[in-house]
Amino acid sequence: MLTQSFADAVLEAEKIITAAPHIQTEQDLAEGYDYLAGSIRASLTLAWAYQRDFPFFVASTGPYTKLGLDNPDTLYFHSYLRDDAEYVVTGCGSDRPSRTRRPTTSPSARARPC
Repeated sequence: MLTQSFADAVLEAEKIITAAPHIQTEQDLAEGYDYLAGSIRASLTLAWAYQRDFPFFVASTGPYTKLGLDNPDTLYFHSYLRDDAEYVVTGCGSDRPSRTRRPTTSPSARARPC
């Protein structure tokens, strides 16, 4: 079966979570399963994000799926690129204010909608 190794890895990860010495409550177990589910989701998202000839940005993590010790307020995007190609990235600013801690007084420093 094509997905058997993936299913086996998920089963092994579940066993590691349930056997972890720091799991003492149902809440601990639920948090472990939640983290595992987020990792599974990220892995499946990345499985279809590997296109170097026509790359696109993918967000494998988001506000509800975090991996490792990343900043919980940051959204990470990435793309697989070729080292022998040139790319043009286009887009527009958001109409939402920046979350920067420094005040932006210049109108040109603020994000603008398309």
